[in-house]
Amino acid sequence: MAQREHEHTLNVWFADELRKRGLNAKAEVIHAGNRRIDVEARIGPVVVAVEAEHGQSAAKKSEAIRDADNRLTQNLAQCAVAVCYPDDTTRESLSDARLIWTVRSGVDDIADWVDGGIDQLASVIRLAPAQLGDPDAAAASLSAVLDEAVNKLSAEQKQLMARALDLPPSKPGRANRSNGGRWDKAAKRALLVIATAVMFHSRLDSHLHALRPEYDNRIQGGDTPFTGKWPPQMARVCSRAADPVAAFLDAWDLILALDYKPIFETATAALLSCPTDIAFSHALRETANAALEVAQNIASMRHDLLGRIFHTVLDTARYDGSFYTTTAAATLLATLAITEDICDWNDPDAIADLRITDPACGTGTLLMAAAERIHDLAPQARDDGDVARALIEQVFSGYDVNLTATHMAATTLGLLSPTTRFQNMKIGRAFLGVDEQGDAYLGSLEFLDQQPKMMAWPNAAQPVSQIDSGDRMSSADPADLVIMNPPFTRDSLRHDQFSKEHEKKIKAREKTLFANKPVHLSSNGNAFLILADFIRKMDRGAIAAILPLVTATNASAHEIRQFLGRNYHVETIVTSHDPQRIYFSENTSIGEMLLICRKWDDANGGKPPTTVINLAVNPDTPAMAYTVAYAIQNDTAQSSEYGTVQHVPAREIAEGNWGAVQFLSEHLVKNFTLP
Repeated sequence: MAQREHEHTLNVWFADELRKRGLNAKAEVIHAGNRRIDVEARIGPVVVAVEAEHGQSAAKKSEAIRDADNRLTQNLAQCAVAVCYPDDTTRESLSDARLIWTVRSGVDDIADWVDGGIDQLASVIRLAPAQLGDPDAAAASLSAVLDEAVNKLSAEQKQLMARALDLPPSKPGRANRSNGGRWDKAAKRALLVIATAVMFHSRLDSHLHALRPEYDNRIQGGDTPFTGKWPPQMARVCSRAADPVAAFLDAWDLILALDYKPIFETATAALLSCPTDIAFSHALRETANAALEVAQNIASMRHDLLGRIFHTVLDTARYDGSFYTTTAAATLLATLAITEDICDWNDPDAIADLRITDPACGTGTLLMAAAERIHDLAPQARDDGDVARALIEQVFSGYDVNLTATHMAATTLGLLSPTTRFQNMKIGRAFLGVDEQGDAYLGSLEFLDQQPKMMAWPNAAQPVSQIDSGDRMSSADPADLVIMNPPFTRDSLRHDQFSKEHEKKIKAREKTLFANKPVHLSSNGNAFLILADFIRKMDRGAIAAILPLVTATNASAHEIRQFLGRNYHVETIVTSHDPQRIYFSENTSIGEMLLICRKWDDANGGKPPTTVINLAVNPDTPAMAYTVAYAIQNDTAQSSEYGTVQHVPAREIAEGNWGAVQFLSEHLVKNFTLP
């Protein structure tokens, strides 16, 4: 009988396997008091404790959970994973072994055991920090401070700040009868721009000593030697200064000599927007201190926080249909869309050649999920500065009609690599509205026209094109993947933020731009599918989208279903039949679906069936979303009891019959699905 391996030995081998997959992992790490972590993985500043047992009995599971929870209560780690090796694990079998694990972030967590291989577990460990903390509480706390800061401002100051960033007032109503009240929301957004700049400033503080610029980026041409003092004052020092406005202006002016225009130029415009007085200084100090408190909390610096905060203060979702994608849904969509075979993930040049576009990027949640997926497939890229720069400057493009949202997106992407400069960042503000000449424009949908009007980043709140150069963004890069959660709202509310005259012109522009296209103008969500088809690469390319579930069933969407079914392989459709969460966006209650379509080469033969997954439980953390995605990709979603799976023939999909999304029960799907 073979000798049973000692658990300590298995932990050493397991840490070695994790290192092969790009994780910073060490086995048997001893801490003060002789307290030991079986395997310690560091994800940035977050420590993940992996507590393992040799065996998968109920008793072994309980021991692993107990040890994992102890590491949390002992403050040795911010997150923990309880793992059980199979009884017969050897050095040779470990890399292919079927492990079981459950992620722990608190002693009250319900144990949700998952089985899988080391590749899958390594990805789960990498994503585990994303479920730490309470981003809703952090967003609500910062939002409350911003409300208090707004209340300190005069009506004139609110208007000046909002107008400097081209932010419109709220529509008149009972809650804002006074003229000053109409500008409260806009002023709050302006303060949010300042808060995010303070957060990013604090992230840069530990790097700035080594980043003294050779040339002064503030001076046109970029070839003037930098001669100023360096480094800039730290964010916390600025917040405590007698005149915090002047302190932040001086610091951000120096940082702009290095670069980071998308973040600090707009925030500077907000600070310069109105005369400084005691009230404005107090409002800024409160805003900065709250932002620094958020930045100190590593759990709160997860990439969805800025999106949560933004949508906490956003008041136009019901008019422009801008819905915030949950981080779990973003992880699920990106994992299904970005597959191992679309790129040589060991080749940095191949990664840099990828093009991933979100034409309705909002605060950048989907682009960040795409970045995490790339890091998962190419773990060596996480610590490769050249790859990080390529992701920010070459791979990702994002456009949105909301100026503040694009500011958040730039900041969010910047958090990927705070030392990366943004000369070539492809984040654009797309103009939605009617200009001074009376011409209507439809945001990034204008890419469908030959002469689109795009606005990249505001130079002191004035529309320019590219972030640094000022070149007009007249076309989007042909994309390997278009990933998006396009705006959706019913026709009676759509564009309701505009005057009746402007709304009429905008809808007339829609009719012109989408003439003879399979778009029903009762909403604008389907229009973005036509845009995605337009900007994807001609010979290949994929579309990954979050759409209202009615897109799969309504008669008004029949033509777009046929269009996709005939021109693409509709690879995967995911719906949620979870009674608690039938949606994948945070600030909505309508049913939604995830859709992945890929351009199909007929030379490869007939299209495979479409896989329709109707989830029984909608994953609520990125780690769980990855586990579900892995099960879908390996055709084990149904056996793992995540939901039911149907395989719909390509012929039915091309005819527009997507009715398999309607029921969780296979029996109902087969017997009662409507054509």
